[in-house]
Amino acid sequence: MRILFVDDDVIARRSIESKLDWSKFGWELVYNAKNGMDALDYIKNNPLELVLSDIKMPVMNGIQMAEIAKEYNPDLKFIFLSGYKDFTYAKQALQLNAIDYLE
Repeated sequence: MRILFVDDDVIARRSIESKLDWSKFGWELVYNAKNGMDALDYIKNNPLELVLSDIKMPVMNGIQMAEIAKEYNPDLKFIFLSGYKDFTYAKQALQLNAIDYLE
């Protein structure tokens, strides 16, 4: 499974890449995007199966990015991460058929 990680926090991006043994699960972290626009640029031109994304980011939030990304790849799956207990984001994630929403 080819995975894209999206987070505006550089420490989170470095940690997710180095702390998990992606290949152990048969996964490949193919790209770490710094925001939603960066992620969309990658999604447009590269095949993947899953996007693991922060919800609250500058430039474009994770929900907005996912709505556009679905136009490029309707089968793309999403897992959203958030440090906020905001049900509005969770509801929007569910409407996008997200696999999960993790606080």
